[in-house]
Amino acid sequence: IVGVLFVPVVFTGHNIFMENKGTAIELFGSVTTIGGELDFIKTDSRASNNGALNLVSYAQIVLKSGTILRFINNEGSFGASIVTSFQKTSEVFSRLLHNPLCFLRYEDY
Repeated sequence: IVGVLFVPVVFTGHNIFMENKGTAIELFGSVTTIGGELDFIKTDSRASNNGALNLVSYAQIVLKSGTILRFINNEGSFGASIVTSFQKTSEVFSRLLHNPLCFLRYEDY
């Protein structure tokens, strides 16, 4: 598991997370930018009750133009690809600077 806590992360090129037991990437309050290709293959997150990519506490994914995000043969109890968990408070609407209502953002530049 790659755990990221309140720092920005950037994936470029072709990155692969393969045959993980539990969540492959867990983001806590982080903005992760993905450009290029990011693959999650055969992640088994049934025991952790998460997906291959778990977003917690206002975490957000930014997809750059041309990005390919793949989820292949993953298994999970609550979803095998992306699982989010936001706190249901008024603060959730002001925590993400550019797109406060969604965990996923697309940039065409």
